[in-house]
Amino acid sequence: MQTPAELRRAALDFERAKTELFERYIASHADAARYEQFDAEVVFEAVDTFVDLAAWGRTDGEPKLSSSERLRLADALTYVVRRLSDAEHSSEAEWLMDRKLRDTFYQVAQPAVRYEAKRMLVGLEGVLEQPSSARARETAALVLASLEQKSPALRDALERMMEDSRPARAAEGALALAKLGDVRAWKHIRQALADETTQPAFAALLVQEKRETVLSLSKKFGEGKQQRETLLKTLQTAIANQRPNNCYEARYAQWLKACLAGNCTTASGEPIGGDCTLDSK
Repeated sequence: MQTPAELRRAALDFERAKTELFERYIASHADAARYEQFDAEVVFEAVDTFVDLAAWGRTDGEPKLSSSERLRLADALTYVVRRLSDAEHSSEAEWLMDRKLRDTFYQVAQPAVRYEAKRMLVGLEGVLEQPSSARARETAALVLASLEQKSPALRDALERMMEDSRPARAAEGALALAKLGDVRAWKHIRQALADETTQPAFAALLVQEKRETVLSLSKKFGEGKQQRETLLKTLQTAIANQRPNNCYEARYAQWLKACLAGNCTTASGEPIGGDCTLDSK
């Protein structure tokens, strides 16, 4: 593109594509939501793409969204959460989707939640009360906890997660509870870090947090300087001792080491697993 006219046409095409995406897959018309006509995976892909387009070219990386767009996007994402199903065996693909779903929901809701919390999050609170699956309940709980919501139903869901036999799920529930000020959850984290069977999952989750967040939690629950230094060394050792079995795990281990160094990001649009397929060696 060399001329202002060419640039103008490209910009107009970009806006038309964004508008069409919203109108076709997300918007509501005559009391019916467009997203209800599509499978949850299609709706999530549409929302994720729209949010990426809304953030395109912005120096802060945050999407530029109107209040009405945020509400419709939150409704569509709640639709996706409601339809999450429990698989007999969880996979990396499910974990990545759930993580991306939570991150996208937070990106959409966080700037507006202080003013429109009830309207935007009432659907997720409904998922906690009547979940279609454990996966749906857990995803809703983690989104609500990240937005600093508090309720008996939320605490119950996170406590269930903390007692899960799967270390990764237990770590997510315990950390979310600890951030809400639950001292029992922090003790659970410390015990898990001392157990070689659960340490990898708990360490992996903690290093994805900012170093200041982890140290602040440690201090909040009465731990001294020496205990905080020991905590950091435990995380460093756990990540350094990882032994990947395939391409995905190798990419994930590399990403965790970057997190430990304070650079917990990925290239724009690139999943944590990079270009690995789930059965890559």
